[in-house]
Amino acid sequence: MVAATVAAGLATRLLVLVNPIAAPALQGPRAVGTAIAIGYYRAGAVLPKPLGLGLLRNPAIVRVMSLAMVKSHDRDLRRWVHDQHDRYFSAFANRTSVLEAFRTSVTHDVSEYADRIGVPVLMIAAERDDITAVPEQRALAARLPDAELVVVPDVGHLVHYETPGAAASAVLRRMADAPKRGRKGGPSGTKRAPRSSAAADGAAS
Repeated sequence: MVAATVAAGLATRLLVLVNPIAAPALQGPRAVGTAIAIGYYRAGAVLPKPLGLGLLRNPAIVRVMSLAMVKSHDRDLRRWVHDQHDRYFSAFANRTSVLEAFRTSVTHDVSEYADRIGVPVLMIAAERDDITAVPEQRALAARLPDAELVVVPDVGHLVHYETPGAAASAVLRRMADAPKRGRKGGPSGTKRAPRSSAAADGAAS
């Protein structure tokens, strides 16, 4: 986890977190869903290899996951996102690594390291993220000494697919501003990314 590495002392002038896991996934309203997902990956890892791989690579399960996460109503973009998941979601090295990666992602979150992160932070969050809600992102930003939270509207956890243009614009702007903010410091704040179809067009190209 990049946040843990920076908290441990990695020198950087700017830490960028896109849809960070800002709160424990094993607590609160997501606990049941997280436990079910852990059971799914654990079954895929312990079942006999043909059965385990068949479960983890089941096209129907991959498609249900993709349908649940994509928020755009653009048919071409939705088709492209589903195709990306069909091609790459099951392209893992081995079953054990998938279970370990998922377990790590749900048993640790950025809030664990917030008090040890002293560098400027840009947080890019999604307005409709089903994994970490905006209030939790705001709570995390408030704990960081120099954090800016940009909320991208009308998108869920798939910012990198659905609105890469909005995310990239925020990163480029903040990178240009990082040296000045590093010298002066500044209060935490929240900005709302502009609504634009250009982000979707960039994702589909």
